[in-house]
Amino acid sequence: MSDENMEKIIHDEWKKAINKEFTKKEHQADFRKGVIEGATEYHDLVKRQEDNPDIVDKRMLTESPVLNDKKLRYDGANILPDFDALERGGKKKWLTKKD
Repeated sequence: MSDENMEKIIHDEWKKAINKEFTKKEHQADFRKGVIEGATEYHDLVKRQEDNPDIVDKRMLTESPVLNDKKLRYDGANILPDFDALERGGKKKWLTKKD
């Protein structure tokens, strides 16, 4: 097995482990609160546009600037890391060999 294949396997397993940790209920409650209430100005704007608090929360979970700022995504059930955004910004720095 080549080093490149091994790095991909390790990276894929690492992402699975991170996603599993993120989906724990005790973490999701904090993530949801941070995403929904974190962008105060945007939250206030959405509240003025919507009468139903449930719709406000749903919109914040998909539109909140916190998602982009912190490189997170909402999959319809959980807030998870946006690995595509993270990799665009960091190019797997943790896997880079240091000589």
